Amino acid sequence: MNQQQYFTRVLTVLLLVMGSLTAYSQTYKVVDTGQEACYNANGNEIAPPAPGEAFYGQDAQFQGTQFSLIDNGDGTVTDLNTGLMWQKTPSSTSFGWQGAVDYCESLELAGYDDWRAPTLKELFSISDFSQG
Repeated sequence: MNQQQYFTRVLTVLLLVMGSLTAYSQTYKVVDTGQEACYNANGNEIAPPAPGEAFYGQDAQFQGTQFSLIDNGDGTVTDLNTGLMWQKTPSSTSFGWQGAVDYCESLELAGYDDWRAPTLKELFSISDFSQG
C-alpha cells in the first residue's frame, strides 16, 4: 500500500468514526491519532502548510489528547485517558471476529478472567496511526 492509499484509508476511517460521534453524547476522551506528517494530493509528504495554503488543516497540524499508557508489569497496560486495561502483547494468532471474541472471553491474565473484545471507539482510543 502506498502513502496515498494509506492516507485515504485513514481519512475514510476517521470520517466514519467522526460521523458516528455526532450521534452520541461524548463521555470519553478522544485521543490524538499520532499523525505527524502532512501530505499532498499525490500522497507525498510535505512541510506543514500555512493557513490559507493548499492542504492546510491536516490532522498532523493539530495536537489532541496524547496517548497516556502505563505498563502494569503483569502483561497488561492501562490507558490513563479511558481507564481501560489492555493485554500488553496480544496473541500472535490471527483471528476472525468470533475467534477474537472467544479468545478474549477465555483469557486469564494478571488475575483477571473477565476480558472482552474492545468496542470500535475503545480500539481507536489506543490506535497510533503514525505507525500504520
